[in-house]
Amino acid sequence: MKFLTIMVLASLTLPFIANAQSLDSRDLTADMVNQLTTLNVEVQDVTEKYEQKNHGKFNFEQVQFQKEKVAGDVINFGDQLGGDPLDQAIDKLNKVEIIVDKIINIGTKIWNVLEKGKPVANYKQQKATAVPQNITAWQQLEGWNNPKAKFYEISYKNLYGVTVAKLVYKIIYLSGGSYKGQGKYIGYVSVEPQEFSTAYLYTFNVQAQVESVYNKGTSENPLAGMIININWTVSTILKTETQSYSYHIDGLGNFSAL
Repeated sequence: MKFLTIMVLASLTLPFIANAQSLDSRDLTADMVNQLTTLNVEVQDVTEKYEQKNHGKFNFEQVQFQKEKVAGDVINFGDQLGGDPLDQAIDKLNKVEIIVDKIINIGTKIWNVLEKGKPVANYKQQKATAVPQNITAWQQLEGWNNPKAKFYEISYKNLYGVTVAKLVYKIIYLSGGSYKGQGKYIGYVSVEPQEFSTAYLYTFNVQAQVESVYNKGTSENPLAGMIININWTVSTILKTETQSYSYHIDGLGNFSAL
């Protein structure tokens, strides 16, 4: 049965390969139109499935987080100043007024996750934050929880019921940090591709965008909030579809799809 399915899909695809360079929408047969027409898109939470699948890997990421919390940007920051890194970083912080109720994103505001169906090279370096104004790195706060992750899947099927575009992505978020015992902030949020596929003659681009960071608490007890959008386009020579899915995260670790 699997062999028959492969043969059928191959027979549907071969006409495209032969004419890929000169393909025009006016030249499409009815069969080609059906292959290049998406029937529906589905976005679903697949966290339970992928938590079990990636349990060991995510435990490793939590160990890395503990190392970053001790070293990371604080030590790099101190190296630039000269002398003992940690002492220099603390001294610098003491000289700067930290505005705990003014919450800003010192990280990335918009970045690509997939380009033409493939992960971008630097996606692991792209992180958004929601921290007090004048903080320069999340490690300068304390009391962080362990990182958490949510997994979502975007999938498109064409008129034949064949999946033509698919992405499973992981949203990692670090919450709970405070400045001298005050406030609850978001150390970072990242979006990482886990599984992806794109059918021939389809183009799949995915982008993460921080819509806003804000204080959803009070001046005395700030609580960071962040809205992050996952925007994507699926394109063929027939049309381009653009959609978006939004999430809300806060400094207490609450996460919800909007």
